[in-house]
This record gives sequence, structure tokens and C-alpha cells, in this order.
Amino acid sequence: MSCIVRIGERLVPADRIVAVDCSKLETEGRVAVHIENDPAATTLWGGEAVDLVMRLAPAYFEGRRFHWVRSSWAFHNIVAHPLLQWLAWAGLTKLGLAIHDATIPHPRIR
Repeated sequence: MSCIVRIGERLVPADRIVAVDCSKLETEGRVAVHIENDPAATTLWGGEAVDLVMRLAPAYFEGRRFHWVRSSWAFHNIVAHPLLQWLAWAGLTKLGLAIHDATIPHPRIR
């Protein structure tokens, strides 16, 4: 069974993705996704583009392609994850998710 990925507003089985054009990811922060039986490519921008490529081919980010602000993941992991859990226990899951999502670091695009 294939994993399911988000392409814009659609959820698509990953094995239906024919190609992902990453040629503009580093410079413009976008990718073009080609899905089988769909003549038009779908363009994803920013975090959505990075998330898709991370899910499909995490090795793409190895080396010096993208740079995150130093320790940006530390704040997200040490503060946002526990806070999300505490807020969920308190019945404030939506608030916890909003805080969690707001602290997800994005790579600096060159």
C-alpha cells in the first residue's frame, strides 16, 4: 500500500505521482507535481513543496541545498511538542495544533 500525500487540496497515493520537478525549489520555493491521468501539473509553494519532497525523497535535502536557522528545530521540538500535548490533555487541541504548526521551521531559500 502506498502512502498518501497532500497535493494542494487533494490527498493522493504517492504511487500515482509520476514526477516532481524540483528545479525551482531552491531558488523560488516551488515544485511542479505531475500526477498520472492528470494532464496539468500542480504547483506547490513554500512549506507544502518542502514537505512533499521530504516525504517522497528525504535524501534530496542532504548536503548544502537548504539551510535552517540554527536551533530552530530545537525550539519546535522542546517547546511546541510538549505544549501541544498539555493543551490536548486540557481539551484545547486546536490551540495546541495552531501553536505547533506556527513553530515549524522553514528552510531559507537561497
